[in-house]
Amino acid sequence: MRGLPKRIDDALHSLDRRYLRRRLWLWRAADWKTFRRVDAMTNRGILIGGCGRSGTTVLNGLLSCHPEVQVVDIETSAFCQTAYRGDLDLESEFKLERVFRRLIRIDIPPTCSRWAEKTPKNVLFAARALDYLGPGARFVHIVRDGRDVVTSRHRRAPDRYWVPPQRWVMDVEAGRALEGHPRVTTVRYEDLMSDLEGQLRRLCGFLDLPFDNRMLGYPETARVPHSEGWVPRLRPISTDSVGRWRAPEHQEAVEALLSEPGAESLMRHYGYLDPVPEAQDPAPS
Repeated sequence: MRGLPKRIDDALHSLDRRYLRRRLWLWRAADWKTFRRVDAMTNRGILIGGCGRSGTTVLNGLLSCHPEVQVVDIETSAFCQTAYRGDLDLESEFKLERVFRRLIRIDIPPTCSRWAEKTPKNVLFAARALDYLGPGARFVHIVRDGRDVVTSRHRRAPDRYWVPPQRWVMDVEAGRALEGHPRVTTVRYEDLMSDLEGQLRRLCGFLDLPFDNRMLGYPETARVPHSEGWVPRLRPISTDSVGRWRAPEHQEAVEALLSEPGAESLMRHYGYLDPVPEAQDPAPS
């Protein structure tokens, strides 16, 4: 409710019946100590989203280095259950219990005041999720040059491209639609790779967190619970993966992206293509 002091606004939100139901679920599922620890962070979630192969894993790992952030160890799809099915439903019910189920298994450090969850398709549901979670929640949209995205391969399928052009356009357009939302910020993957400290300081300010130098120790300082095998796969921050689309074998995929309706406009919007030059008045004869 606008115009009310933050404490009163938070208190009124806590009376929402959906919130009370999820607190009841958490109370039943966890011991008292865990309940209090997780319940205190319930409305202070950080959601990470963006098109796949755009750096959501890197961003999640970087946040895990912060002593006040507890990351969820898997993609829960708690806020986008239908996103990876053929019957995408943007009004589908949220399942915050999926986040709780992971958090209650973790020995959360007493310094933690926020939780973070990354599922790329969060970007399609972010506005509703922020309303659902309350005024303390934040959403971080990460965007990457579409040419590098559509020519990226995943270790699960190294013989093919992972993201089709249509998906990049849909997900990035959803992120663009969130611009101006007071609890949403956008991070460009390329800026994160080239100016890590500057981007992390900006991000911490947005999240109401003090900057912590341990974030610069990534990936060695990453805290990824129950996924020890995942940590060695985290790569050091580097610009090596920027501009790989220029390789000759990728040009067909690049052309397919640029011919996709809406792609060029988004590429220009995020600074990946030069702006369209303004038409000049003809010289007087």
